[in-house]
Amino acid sequence: MSSAIMNVPSEILAAVTFLAFTVAGFAAQVLKLFKRHRLAINGALPPEQVCDGLLPFREVVGVVIFLLFALSGATRTYFDLMLVGTRIPVVILSTIILGFLAHYRLPRARAYFTAALCGIVFLGLMITARTSGIYVASALVANATDFALAGVSVFLLIGKISQARHMWRSKRTAAVSWFREIGTIVKDISGLWYALTVGQELFSVALTHSISIISAGAICLVKAVVEKTFSRLQNFRS
Repeated sequence: MSSAIMNVPSEILAAVTFLAFTVAGFAAQVLKLFKRHRLAINGALPPEQVCDGLLPFREVVGVVIFLLFALSGATRTYFDLMLVGTRIPVVILSTIILGFLAHYRLPRARAYFTAALCGIVFLGLMITARTSGIYVASALVANATDFALAGVSVFLLIGKISQARHMWRSKRTAAVSWFREIGTIVKDISGLWYALTVGQELFSVALTHSISIISAGAICLVKAVVEKTFSRLQNFRS
């Protein structure tokens, strides 16, 4: 079984893993927010608790990262369908998450949501240009995208660590989806393998995956500790 997996091309495995875990994980996060939003409408949940544990800064950095991944695939000497095609759904889903945060007036969420929408429009223009035969790939564009991706990776780490710290301080983690966080780690492992097999041209992609693995692991750890501690307190009081 393991040998069969190892024989699968790295780009296919990375794409399937990304779709199965990341896209599905973000979809699960959106679904969870829809359910909590419905509870708030029905009066079963205070509105200020709908987005418990989520942080706008982490979400907008995620949108930027996925947008840059897609732009990286669209501005290479080749059109990387794996990078572009798999990132579009998660860009849309993560923008919906920002929409929820904006709706519930979390700090700066509205500005981040507007910026995400502008990014989606820009990505659409770039993909349309490339598929229409307009050559947008150049060393300058590709290098600028790689530089931006490497730079935003630092903010990705800051954003996720800030979310983990926010969860720890507030002791609120209910809106955070286990599926999304664990799925992120799994897809980053396969994405890292894909980037390493391609080589130096995807160095910034490999760096981003490595940082994401560490920071998503921190969120999972904090969520597990907070929820286990809360469960013990509930049992003690009962």
